[in-house]
Amino acid sequence: MKQYKLGRKKSNREHLAKNLMTSLLAYERVVTTLAKAKLVQSKVERIISTILRTDDLNGYKYALQELGQIKVAKKLIEVTKKQYKDTIGGYTRIINIGNRKGDNARMVILELTKKIEVTVPVKEPAVANMKPSSSSTTTNVINKAPKTKNDKNS
Repeated sequence: MKQYKLGRKKSNREHLAKNLMTSLLAYERVVTTLAKAKLVQSKVERIISTILRTDDLNGYKYALQELGQIKVAKKLIEVTKKQYKDTIGGYTRIINIGNRKGDNARMVILELTKKIEVTVPVKEPAVANMKPSSSSTTTNVINKAPKTKNDKNS
């Protein structure tokens, strides 16, 4: 297997990959260089395929071990596992966006193939849930504007 060294020591390279994996799984897309994307793509594919094969508890522990962030591990188990349950592989893709101006490095977008659709429940405003004791006091409070000096009905 080809190892991308990225001109860094092993510990720095591992932390860089961990941070990129976490960002990719949290935000579903990341703009980075081609070499970094290829390094992270194989690791993310391995994490998602391992989680799909295991039950929720062991998958959560594995995701937490690999990523190190509780929120991302929960999202991976709760949302991503449901999204990719019928997919056998190819969870990420690399899209070329051109070269960076400063050093002419090839820049790419690394993203998850399926967009994760999370439905957020909408809460009703607190005022709509309140039941008035008498309709006249509620309408007076809501419709009453603050008095100014120009009001004639003081």
